[in-house]
Amino acid sequence: MGRRCKTCGVSIDHKKKNAKYCSPICKTNYWLYGENYNKVKNAKDGEIRKSDYLVSRKKHEPKRKVVEPLKGVIEDKPENESNVPKQITNPKYSKLRDIMSNLELLLKQEKIKLNEVNVYLNQLSSQNPVLMSGGTGTVLGGFAHAISSNQKKAEFSFGGALIGGLLGAGLGFVLKRNAQNEIETINERTIPSIKKRIGYLTIQLKQANSFLLKIPQLIANPDYKDPINKKPISTPLPEADIIQNDVGQEELSTKGKIICSNDLKGMKFRSLDFKDDWQSLLGKPSVDFKMAVFGKPGQGKSTFCLQFANYLAQNFGRVLYVSGEEGFSKTMKDKLQDNRAFDKNLFIADICSAEDMIENIPQNAYHFIIVDSLNNMGIDENSLLELEEHYNNCAMISIAQSTKKGEMRGSQEILHNVDIVLKVEDGFAECTKNRFAPLGFEFSIF
Repeated sequence: MGRRCKTCGVSIDHKKKNAKYCSPICKTNYWLYGENYNKVKNAKDGEIRKSDYLVSRKKHEPKRKVVEPLKGVIEDKPENESNVPKQITNPKYSKLRDIMSNLELLLKQEKIKLNEVNVYLNQLSSQNPVLMSGGTGTVLGGFAHAISSNQKKAEFSFGGALIGGLLGAGLGFVLKRNAQNEIETINERTIPSIKKRIGYLTIQLKQANSFLLKIPQLIANPDYKDPINKKPISTPLPEADIIQNDVGQEELSTKGKIICSNDLKGMKFRSLDFKDDWQSLLGKPSVDFKMAVFGKPGQGKSTFCLQFANYLAQNFGRVLYVSGEEGFSKTMKDKLQDNRAFDKNLFIADICSAEDMIENIPQNAYHFIIVDSLNNMGIDENSLLELEEHYNNCAMISIAQSTKKGEMRGSQEILHNVDIVLKVEDGFAECTKNRFAPLGFEFSIF
């Protein structure tokens, strides 16, 4: 018996071996009505309703999570050293190259200085200040005597020439003595000092060059042998008296608190892909970073945090701004409007204490929580640690007031426990501590 269409029963022997329908229309009708399609097809109008024979094929959908996945998240990837030149991937190579460049520049400068000193020393040695000064004094003395005696001819002024020559020779002796002292100083102090620095720099450069030549070969081939000593180059093991007990690798990591550095290198960590000024200010922090913002009244703390909250809501995930100072007030609305901080992922909470936060804000509902402010809500360092532990899957930004001296009001332990510390002053935000980016960038708030 030949193969037939599951819907209309027509022979489909001419189709592919795995074909079940004679046409796409039959496939669609079977999907809608199943084996009851013939009843629907042959029924007259009004005798049967097609809706009664529709087959429910809707798949079971899993329950939606409370919070959607974070956007803009990047993961660290282990370096693929096979596709990259070895000398580029190795930080030791780059560091040695920089050191060698500085050494070469210093060595060149010292050699130029030595050459200049030798030229000057030759000039001092070739001069004879006694003859030069004596001859000059003789000529000047003869003419001076002739002019003073109203004589027109210089040959009659031998007395003046003799006096001038003696005075010039005396001056020459003084100049010669000074020149000899300077020559001795240069030979005894200046030149040896320059040569000593040149020798030291040359040795340093040779040592750096020897290490530099070994690095790419050691990475490319662990069994590389030194061409001079014909021995494998490897890192020496610690001395026997340093390690008291012979502990195996498995015993070291049995409790999970200690891992090898190579294992840490292969780990992947998630971070937020900040852009533009936000990256310059904060870098690319981890998804659960902790930040403290402080400053004097009216300097722009809340404005900055609202701008930051709007940026996070538009590009990354859900943000909750806990307004313990202003709540649902006109001033809060004006701040949101001035900063255009309206977004479907930005939420405002009117909560005045840490206990109310834990009671009213569910866990895993938001990616970022901003607390404004610690002082008004009576949150100290212990309460803040409890909040961070309770909402351990999200990032937390805390706003605090500052004293007249410009320091953060409250315990300084808060600054030690967070990843980023940001000070707001005169409309500018600047990091005083950041584990994800270098310091020094100022963010203009207004």
